[in-house]
Amino acid sequence: KELSHRIQALSKEKGKMQKQIDNGSRNLAKLKEKELEVEEILREGEKLSKRQHEYEQRIKELRAKVEDLEREKGGDVDKSNEKIASLQNDNDILNDQSRTMTSQLESSQSRVRELENLLTETQDSAARSIERLTRDLDLSSKQVKETEMQYAEMVAGMPKATET
Repeated sequence: KELSHRIQALSKEKGKMQKQIDNGSRNLAKLKEKELEVEEILREGEKLSKRQHEYEQRIKELRAKVEDLEREKGGDVDKSNEKIASLQNDNDILNDQSRTMTSQLESSQSRVRELENLLTETQDSAARSIERLTRDLDLSSKQVKETEMQYAEMVAGMPKATET
């Protein structure tokens, strides 16, 4: 009776351990989702970086145009001054956009670092949990087999009550 109770307890423990292994699998799925999120943020960062580069190139072009206009339109100062003011305004707007994008890029990079750290921690935790659960399951399986063998030996050693 004690052995059958022990077998039942070990079987329940085996079931619990199997559920824990299933939870580890779900954690791995969550890790994959986080990896995809990190990849998306990296892509966004690359896009922002490209746009920032384009704005900076445009600023350089506008400055070059301002210089060209100043040289070419030396006599037409009023028109040149209007054009310069317009180009400087455009330049200011592009500089503001560039600063905004730089800030967004830095924020995205910070978020990527946070997600990478979280991913690493979660992967390490999941790996440790899976290793522990696998060891526990193996140990429980061995204990169940040993108990079954002991039970079989006890049954074999008992006198048969039905013999006449």
